[in-house]
Amino acid sequence: MDRDSHDKAVVGRGLIDPEPFRRLARESVDASRCAPPPYGCGKIIDPETEFLDGSSLREWRITSLCQTCQDRLYEVLAQMEGEYGEEDGDAPVL
Repeated sequence: MDRDSHDKAVVGRGLIDPEPFRRLARESVDASRCAPPPYGCGKIIDPETEFLDGSSLREWRITSLCQTCQDRLYEVLAQMEGEYGEEDGDAPVL
């Protein structure tokens, strides 16, 4: 699913309006910062040294989450997956 289709599906469910978050992410990346709380930690980062790999750097350019915040997010998602299981279909939609 491409980004626009995903956004329309999410907005169609009344969950979020993605534009304010996109704007916030762009501003944070332009300022070389992690997203501010409650999304991230807001710290100033050096993109050249902050990330473990190219995938993490690309993720920051999309979400503006630093390496630590990305790691925390994926840890929570892994825990949720373990609690709900992929096959039972009861996992919450993010």
